[in-house]
Amino acid sequence: MLFRSRRIGKTSLMVRILAYASQQNYATVRLSLQSAGSPVLQSIDKFLRWFCVFISKKLNVEPCLDQYWDEDIGPLVSSTLYFEDYLLSQLEHPLVLALDELNQIFEYPAVAKDFLALLRSWHEETKDLSTWQKLRFILLHSTDIYIPLETYQSPFNVGLAIELPLLNPAQIQQLAQLQGLTLTQKKVNQLMQVCGGFPYLVRRALYYSIRHSLDVETVLDQALEDGGIYQSYLRSQWQKLQREPRLLQAIQEILRTGNASLDLETSSKLWGLGLVRWQENCYQLSCQLYQSYFQRLL
Repeated sequence: MLFRSRRIGKTSLMVRILAYASQQNYATVRLSLQSAGSPVLQSIDKFLRWFCVFISKKLNVEPCLDQYWDEDIGPLVSSTLYFEDYLLSQLEHPLVLALDELNQIFEYPAVAKDFLALLRSWHEETKDLSTWQKLRFILLHSTDIYIPLETYQSPFNVGLAIELPLLNPAQIQQLAQLQGLTLTQKKVNQLMQVCGGFPYLVRRALYYSIRHSLDVETVLDQALEDGGIYQSYLRSQWQKLQREPRLLQAIQEILRTGNASLDLETSSKLWGLGLVRWQENCYQLSCQLYQSYFQRLL
């Protein structure tokens, strides 16, 4: 499992893992749950049928759901039989199934609870049945888990959990050197303060500095004044907050008090957006860039 806020490098690492798996002759399927769409996520039956058809097509296997789908035993058992008796039985080599943006289903608690419990049950099957031993999972999500699950139903407390870290000053210096820049310690510290160590923000500043022959300090000063090179990105973050008033209220509270105590779902979503961090027993905005931008708007 890989998890961290967005634009931190999860997908890049997943692509590398899948490339390595392919070199070992494993079958690989990458599925982003962002592509499911609201109509598919309205019921577990619709979702699992979509899920099974998608994977079948990616494996170049003709979908054969009607033969296995039975409303009397329900979609969870039907999809399990479909995987075991139809999909996995046809594979000569193990299958690595990478589920990206798994957090998309968290907005549909009934579907999420059933699907996550199903994944856990499939994991348990790999311990005993040779057919299921062909299946490997990579689960990527960018928010903490706020769906209530019993310990034995969760796929998140088995396997290897990896939380990708933010960049530290030494890594920022190394990244700059790889791109032909030599930064003073003062400029590295400024990058840390403004960008919070988020790889996307740091890399964009370094790239823009090289591309336009501008000093990193100038790039960052402009970003704090009017958004600068991050205007489009910051606008998209603002739009996400406006769609969920509870998140916007939480940001207002942090700006007003300097810190806030947030409920699990709100903090998970803001953390997933990369907007907050847990420090000194409270939630704070994760970097100076967000502090400056939201102060101008609120």
